[in-house]
Amino acid sequence: MSFSRFSTARGTLVALTLLGLAALPQTARAQSLTTLFASNNGNNFGGGVFFDLNANKAVTISRLDLNVDTVNAGALVAVGATVNIEVWTRTGTVVGAETSSAGWTQIATGTGKAAATNSPTPITLTSLTSLLIGPGVTGVAIRNVDFSQQYTNGTGANETYSNADMTVTGRSATASTFLTAGTVRTPRVWNGTIAYTLGTAPEPGTLALVALGMVGGLVTRRRRK
Repeated sequence: MSFSRFSTARGTLVALTLLGLAALPQTARAQSLTTLFASNNGNNFGGGVFFDLNANKAVTISRLDLNVDTVNAGALVAVGATVNIEVWTRTGTVVGAETSSAGWTQIATGTGKAAATNSPTPITLTSLTSLLIGPGVTGVAIRNVDFSQQYTNGTGANETYSNADMTVTGRSATASTFLTAGTVRTPRVWNGTIAYTLGTAPEPGTLALVALGMVGGLVTRRRRK
C-alpha cells in the first residue's frame, strides 16, 4: 500500500470510528454535585440521613462522598478507619417515609476510609440492583452502618443544591433507627457529594468492539474495490 493510500485508509478508519462512537447510548465524563461539608450535628451508629434527588435526566451514580464523625468522643471512629454504608431509594419523596421499609429498595452497599470530620470520605459502591436514577424525584436514604454520619441542621436557606442535571434537597435524619419506628429529625441537610455520569455507561469492551467493527468495514470496502 502506498503512503497516500495508507493515509487515506487511516483517515477513513478514524472517521468511521467517530461515527460509531456517536451512535452509542448517551454517556458523559464523570460529573458531581456537592451539598456542603460544614456539619453542626450528627447521628449514631445504625442511623440514616434522607434526601430527595430530583434528576432532570437519567444519571448513573458512580461514587458517594460522606461526612464522617471522627471528633466527638462517642463516635469511636478514627481517621483512616473502615466505614460501611447502605444506600436505599424509593420512588418519590422521602418525606413521611423514614420510619417504614415499605416502598424502599436497597440498591448498594459501600465502603471507604474515614477522612477527618468536614472533609469528604470517598465511598466505593457495590451495586445490588442498579445505580441508574431515572428522571423525576427519587428518595435516597444512606444508612451509616458502623459510624456516625455528620450533617447540618436545616435553616430554610441551606437545604437545596442544584446543577444542570439534578437537584438535591436535604430532608431528615434518624439517630440510631433506620426505616423503622423512631424519631425523625427534620430539617437535616446531608453532607456529601454525588459523583455520576449521564445516562448509562457502555458495556465493557464496547468501544473496542466499535473500533474492530470499523476496521472490518474498512477491510471489506478495500476487498470490493
